[in-house]
Amino acid sequence: MSKQTVLVPLDGSDFGAQIIAPALSLLSPGHHRIVLLHVCAPPRPHPVHDAFESADPHDAPGSVTVPERIRMPYEVVTDSDVDAAAAEAVQGMAPARATFEAAGFEVRTEVAFGAPAEAIERIVASDAIDLIAMTTHGRSGLTRMIAGSVAGHVLRHVRVPVLMLRPESPQRDLYTTDEMLKFT
Repeated sequence: MSKQTVLVPLDGSDFGAQIIAPALSLLSPGHHRIVLLHVCAPPRPHPVHDAFESADPHDAPGSVTVPERIRMPYEVVTDSDVDAAAAEAVQGMAPARATFEAAGFEVRTEVAFGAPAEAIERIVASDAIDLIAMTTHGRSGLTRMIAGSVAGHVLRHVRVPVLMLRPESPQRDLYTTDEMLKFT
């Protein structure tokens, strides 16, 4: 019997990591393997100017002076920018990985760039994912329209079971828009 693969998306927050304890209690190392996923915003591009730009044609042999009006700066993201962001994401998942491995699970980490909901959808489509275990903020109304809902998108677009946890914070200093409207 082959092991089922469980995708556990993590965003680096304590809130997102609250799925780990329920996953450990519901899953079995003998029947499940874990894929931890962190979705990062793409690295910010750096401005770069035309490589042929030179203030003085005598600065470098073969250089060309480009008139100011046609100098076009552009922005690039280097491989080292992407590698650094991915390494930071993997490092952020290290405690979750260690927890699952200590419980006997086979664990793999994945890093994706872009919108979290679409990245989860892509991973599910490209890998043999059997279950997703994730937290949800449980937003509704105006808050959901503004902030969006990763969980809602995942539920509507993937064709695998999804285990959702809506953790409650022991001390709430922030309230949703809907909750605030109840007080008025």
